[in-house]
Amino acid sequence: HLGIGDDVIALLMVGRFVPKKGFATGIKAMQAIRSRHSNARLLIVGSGLLEPEYRRIMKESGTEEAITLLGEVLPADLKYYYSACDIFLMPSERFPSDGLNVVVVEAMACGCPVVASSVGGNDLVVFDGVNGYLHRAGDAEDLAAKVEMLIDDQHRRLDMGIASKSLVDERFNWKAIAAYYLAHYHALQS
Repeated sequence: HLGIGDDVIALLMVGRFVPKKGFATGIKAMQAIRSRHSNARLLIVGSGLLEPEYRRIMKESGTEEAITLLGEVLPADLKYYYSACDIFLMPSERFPSDGLNVVVVEAMACGCPVVASSVGGNDLVVFDGVNGYLHRAGDAEDLAAKVEMLIDDQHRRLDMGIASKSLVDERFNWKAIAAYYLAHYHALQS
């Protein structure tokens, strides 16, 4: 459906087109990524007022052919996009602050390694070097370098995807979260 062949490294970002998501940083990183990995493509699911800005950045950086703005997708269909991607990106900005994005955990549940900024709630679920990498917020070069580490090492990329899925299965599912809160509640009662 997306026209992604086996030779393509598919990167994915999902969210509203608002400043706190940091998608401009992800788009800017593509210029550096494509200079070494011409088979990398960035897919972006979402919409919003910043779309003209994103298109301008794509044009100025010469990455228009490497980035596809997919528009809005039904929530029930997101799993297909997560499953099709090789690396999930969440380059949230420090200001305005962004909390933990549910899409990060959803991507992890589909076995995606994650490259995310070290702000908001990203570091609650992305453990640097375990299931992905954390980069400095707003730093397109740092983001590109972390993505390239995963592109260059397919085994690491697959291992981190397995680690993402395991973390969701063991710690970040509703049953585990409810048990955590109930245990803390009962501890407060004693």
